[in-house]
Amino acid sequence: ARIRATQERLDDAVQMLEQLRGEAASKQMHVEGLEFALGDLYAKMNRFAEAEQAFRNETAMFPSNLQAYSSLAVVLVVQKKYDAVDPVFTQMAQNNRSPQAYLVAAKTYDVLGDARTAAQWRSRAAQAQ
Repeated sequence: ARIRATQERLDDAVQMLEQLRGEAASKQMHVEGLEFALGDLYAKMNRFAEAEQAFRNETAMFPSNLQAYSSLAVVLVVQKKYDAVDPVFTQMAQNNRSPQAYLVAAKTYDVLGDARTAAQWRSRAAQAQ
C-alpha cells in the first residue's frame, strides 16, 4: 500500500488497506498503524470525515500513538471542528502522561497557528518532567 501511495495510486492503496482492515476484523485482530495509514490516505484524498474516523479508531485501539492524535486534530481543524481539538489532546494527555505527549500537542498547535495554546501545552510538558 505504501508503494501504491508513493506512486500516487491512492485509490489502490486505500483499497488494499481496507481489505486488510476487513481481514483483521474478521479475525478480531487490531493492526497497529493500519487505521493511521488509512486516515492519512483519506486526508490526502480530501475524504476528511473518513480520515477523522480512522484516526479516532487508531487512538481508541492504540492510545499511545501520539501521531494519530495530532493528525486527528489537524483533520478536525480542516473540517472547522475547532471545539473538538482540545478534547483530543486532553484525552491524549490522560492516556499518555509524559512530556512527549504534551509536546506533540504543543507542536500541533504551532502548526495550526495557535501559539498561545501551544505555549500552554509546553508549560504542561515542563511541569511533567
